[in-house]
Amino acid sequence: MKIENVKAVVFSPTGGTLKVTQALAQGVGLPYEIIDMTTPRTRIKAQTVFGSDLAIVASPVYYGHLTALAADIFKKLIGHNTPTVITCVYGNRHYDEALLEMQNLLESQGFIVIAASAHVAEHSYSDERHDIAAGRPHAADIEQAKEFGRQIRTAIDKSDFVAKRGLAVPFNPNPGYGFPEHPEPYIPKTLPGASDQWPHCIRICPAAAMAIRNDELHTDKSKCILCMACVKSFPNARFFDHPLIAMAKDNLAKLPPRENELWL
Repeated sequence: MKIENVKAVVFSPTGGTLKVTQALAQGVGLPYEIIDMTTPRTRIKAQTVFGSDLAIVASPVYYGHLTALAADIFKKLIGHNTPTVITCVYGNRHYDEALLEMQNLLESQGFIVIAASAHVAEHSYSDERHDIAAGRPHAADIEQAKEFGRQIRTAIDKSDFVAKRGLAVPFNPNPGYGFPEHPEPYIPKTLPGASDQWPHCIRICPAAAMAIRNDELHTDKSKCILCMACVKSFPNARFFDHPLIAMAKDNLAKLPPRENELWL
């Protein structure tokens, strides 16, 4: 199969997924384009059409699933029997059904999944008191992603390689992690004295969930996906300390490190 270019579509609120995606694309060793679909301002094209080039589609995992926002973004992709690598990035617990959801969605839109990977990156809940895969992807993770890209290139360069549907993407059945009813909303909060950073928080929010009204920064809890982009990027302006999430952080920090998983 003749592949000349790589198009990588990435949804990466806190940057871990973007790092892995860039490494994969670099490893393939062909000219590549990163199409960043993270924020509304970067979603320039309503539809992205793929021909015979290699596609890489990557997203973080939220509570074991592909978030509805990422799914809506990926629904705008159009493939034409396009060989595709799907990649999910998760915070060391498990990717559960996210890869399978990505495969089912993309293969209904003209893409053929030929390879898949699940990579560990720093959990969005990780903080100074809770080391939850902090610092990942580290250098060895990045090199492993590059090597996987090289393996993919070797496979598709074989003269007898034909992209076929049917890659058995693993999954861990997950009924979904719901948040228990609680009087305190599950959204990040705003610290006083950092109003100069509010416009930047709004700019990087993938869900367009924040707005300034009456000299206050408001968060729409119906839109917020708890990606923690605002908290990670502007810790002097935003924080998240919900009492029930504190227990989750404690449990996540106790998990042993997981290895990245690759399928070709």
